[in-house]
Amino acid sequence: MRWTGVKERTDIHQRILRVIGIDGKRLDRSSYKLQNGKMVMFRYSKPYIRGDLLDYWFGLSKEKFERYSSESFFVLFICGSDDQVLVIPSSYLSELLRDVGTAIDNHWKLHIFKRENIFEISVTGKPDEDVSKYLNKYELLVEGTEHVPKTPASMDIEDKIMNLDGVQGNLHDKLADMVRQIGEWMGYKSIRNYRVRPDAPYLDVAWLLNDAIHIAIEVQIGEIRGNLTEVKDRLILAKRFGARKCIIISKPESVERIRSLFRYETEIKHWIEIWGLERIYIMFVSGRIFFENFNEFNRHQYRDDIVFV
Repeated sequence: MRWTGVKERTDIHQRILRVIGIDGKRLDRSSYKLQNGKMVMFRYSKPYIRGDLLDYWFGLSKEKFERYSSESFFVLFICGSDDQVLVIPSSYLSELLRDVGTAIDNHWKLHIFKRENIFEISVTGKPDEDVSKYLNKYELLVEGTEHVPKTPASMDIEDKIMNLDGVQGNLHDKLADMVRQIGEWMGYKSIRNYRVRPDAPYLDVAWLLNDAIHIAIEVQIGEIRGNLTEVKDRLILAKRFGARKCIIISKPESVERIRSLFRYETEIKHWIEIWGLERIYIMFVSGRIFFENFNEFNRHQYRDDIVFV
């Protein structure tokens, strides 16, 4: 999509607002207040080709961002077209931009890189962060209304997981068994309900190398295994006993709560990642297909005749 001027910007903003399903009152050239009280700011970039990825470049006014910034404020980064919109909460951006300087025009400069279906946001002096979970996440804007927009990002991944063959139990148990199987495929000793020591609480899954814990995994999609504080305590203990990395599998709506809880846990915050259900599903399904073929390819045995596989 070519970006030509104010009218085209306004038209795209209105199309997105119609997808959301609620009208917006214009606050300035690129910001609107929705009927439910939430505020949105639109930012746009065309794609720039950088090798095997696309680069979308954005400027974000510090003065305007801080004027509107609140729990009900979102920045909508339009990546080339209005079917690629990252709906990012200001609370996330505030944390990301903390201690990041602005350019001479008092704007933060941000890049969003796209490689295949992964979007990563980049600012000076901070590690790139995966923000794919916010793609077309209009549900964040319509909470409290009766309208729920139908977008590619709102496909029910839970149904796909529940209909998978070869994994048993409820959603929590299926996810845990999926990552257990992935660990086995990759050569780990992969264990469900693992204790780092006999008197320690169980971890949902642990991947071990040479009988030492390498990756600790907790599935947190409700209250199946206790509250999030207990999850935090289990992962801190796993880190103390040698875990190289800790992973929480959770839904997008829990991400900000998880970040808030772990923000000041310096012992673990730099070694933890949150993985969404869709990423786990894709990894499991793709891995199962690959290893079914790879294991056959790697098998060596005497045959009476040449076979075509």
